[in-house]
Amino acid sequence: MRFFATQFSKARLRLLISSVFLGVPVFVYSFNILKTSNLKEETPMPASRSEVAVQDRWNVEALYQTSDSWKADLALAKGQERSPKWPDLAQFKGRLKDASSTVSLIDSYLSLQRRLEKLYAYAHLRLDEDLGNDTFKSGFGQISSLLHEFSLETSWIEPELLSLDQKQWDHLLADASLVPYRFHLEKIARMRPHTLAPEQEQLMALSGQALDAASKAFGALNNADLTFQAAQDSKGQEHPLSNGSYLTYLNSSDRTLRRTAFEHLHRGYESHANTLCELLQGQVQGHLFVARSRNFDSCLKAALFPHQVDPAVYTNLIQAVRRRLPLMHEYVALRKKLLKLSDIHVYDLYVPIVQEAEVKMSYEEARDAVVASVAPLGAEYQKALQRDW
Repeated sequence: MRFFATQFSKARLRLLISSVFLGVPVFVYSFNILKTSNLKEETPMPASRSEVAVQDRWNVEALYQTSDSWKADLALAKGQERSPKWPDLAQFKGRLKDASSTVSLIDSYLSLQRRLEKLYAYAHLRLDEDLGNDTFKSGFGQISSLLHEFSLETSWIEPELLSLDQKQWDHLLADASLVPYRFHLEKIARMRPHTLAPEQEQLMALSGQALDAASKAFGALNNADLTFQAAQDSKGQEHPLSNGSYLTYLNSSDRTLRRTAFEHLHRGYESHANTLCELLQGQVQGHLFVARSRNFDSCLKAALFPHQVDPAVYTNLIQAVRRRLPLMHEYVALRKKLLKLSDIHVYDLYVPIVQEAEVKMSYEEARDAVVASVAPLGAEYQKALQRDW
């Protein structure tokens, strides 16, 4: 996706998924949220999605009631077979010095972009249900290819906007009809030194899928193909190990379980060390290609510049952490003492060292608590959060 996200900053559409139909932020792991002092009391993880109660599954039907309705919308979004696929966008080429044409282009662009994002979100969620399902992989592949075509066919927009001289640009931004989009247009203007000619931008768009290959290959390996030897607790009982259960086991008071989970997970990755090295190399080469193509001095600057972050912020953060490493050493020594360990390892860093009150609630209770917590943001915000729940 380009234009408002800009071609320099690939905002992954995966971040859209949770907000589209759950209305909540993207979830991140918290090391000490999951308490596993007694694994026997936990509800066993279902072997397949079909075993999960319907009310506990994500509501993909909020996007499309059936896969057939998704396919129908995909067919409508595909545009023409011949080029241009989307003439409603192409008709504005060469006309962006005019404010009314620019507004019409933006409106048409955003309308199509939202439709494609919705299609992508549904296909991505379906694929996440079962990464080995060929039907889901096919659907995700179709919308991913369409997004690539969309990026390619709209690659002319930013170069044309930036080809305007300063007087034309200032006149465009001063138009009242463009007030809602002024911030985004100013972001595009900031990228002027790193925007290429239209033909070069088209080549950059063509390279998008190839540059994503390493990342996609790692995702397939990490999420579908890679398996791990089961972890074992101090009683010899085996526990299925996955990326999802790993942090749960690291919070366990059973050190044997923590150690075997750590060793078996990393042993699984080590068994694919050569493949992972090549994938990492491919990712690095992709970053180098983009940075050099767009006239950045480094990959770091290429990553930070679109977000208006000075590289000094990045380097100062690293320096600040290094200056405070003695405090981390003190903390680890304290953790070792409180856990009564003769030696301490990485797998000992996440288990709670103090007794905390255990809070248990059902999904429904947690949902209502989240809605109640955002009351200061207003009833309209709460209503949006509750949508499709």
